[in-house]
Amino acid sequence: MAPHADEIMVARVVVPASAAGPIIGRHGAHINALKEETGANIRLVRKEESSVPNERMVQIQGTLMACIQVVNVVVARMAEEPEMSRYMNMTTSYSRMLAGQQAQHHLHQAQHQGQHQGHGYSPHGPPHGPPQP
Repeated sequence: MAPHADEIMVARVVVPASAAGPIIGRHGAHINALKEETGANIRLVRKEESSVPNERMVQIQGTLMACIQVVNVVVARMAEEPEMSRYMNMTTSYSRMLAGQQAQHHLHQAQHQGQHQGHGYSPHGPPHGPPQP
């Protein structure tokens, strides 16, 4: 069931800790203007309160439209400052994990084919070369 237009909700967005500056702005200028414009209550969880290193949570409390507007502005600010909005020194790299999974898959396929080839079976037809005694 969709919330009513005037119903207050809470949304949370996790961002790289380095993106906090561009989101907040100098002396809070960006976040204060966004609060004024949307009527939403916006809070960046402090580094000390974050349960995940190198991440900050933006907590938004307001109407559905206000929350959507704030999320759009947060993402736009991050896009304006791509160097500041990247995760640094991450222990989890999804691209490395994917590459590792693909490598394991190919290794498994090669081992599987090698087992069948060792028994005179090849998925590509009969073995080539002189017959073995």
